[in-house]
Amino acid sequence: MSAAKPTLFTSPTASTDDRGSLRRRTLRWISTGRTAATTPPWRSTAFLELWTAKEAVLKATGRGIAFGLHRLQVTREPPRLTWLDGDDANAWQLQRLQMGDAYVAALAWRGGARRVNVRELAASA
Repeated sequence: MSAAKPTLFTSPTASTDDRGSLRRRTLRWISTGRTAATTPPWRSTAFLELWTAKEAVLKATGRGIAFGLHRLQVTREPPRLTWLDGDDANAWQLQRLQMGDAYVAALAWRGGARRVNVRELAASA
């Protein structure tokens, strides 16, 4: 597999959507035990951290979510890809980005370690 471009995926931490319903439908693919063992309010954050990590990897493969959330495994602490169907998980890098309280973000790429800088752009006047 060729080197994938670094891919960022972000998710808002708060929403009017029924995130509990989404969580119940998808947690079987996102390591149910890891998020169920955490206590609120971290449970929602744990879910989003795992979700954004998986999304970042899936987008970086070029296949997207249609490839299947069940075809890869990630850990939360530290964020790491532990299994990817048909590929060497050790060839991938996964990094959580600090985006403040409003967003959860993950960056994924296939290849060696890179230094990642996150900068806040000033609002336009």
